Amino acid sequence: MLGQEVPYILEIDKEGKPFVLEALPLDIKELSRDEIRLLYLQKSIQTEEDRRDPVLKQFFMELR
Repeated sequence: MLGQEVPYILEIDKEGKPFVLEALPLDIKELSRDEIRLLYLQKSIQTEEDRRDPVLKQFFMELR
């Protein structure tokens, strides 16, 4: 699978160095831009407070 593009999430460690937090084993050519954005949004919600955010809650409810 050399040369295949996959979406990934980068974070910065305490020393300011980037690292791959998560790689999604999906071929991005199979996903629309909106689907990729949604995946990143879902993965970026980390806390219970984020999950209770009324705007995000409404957004995800409308997607169902």
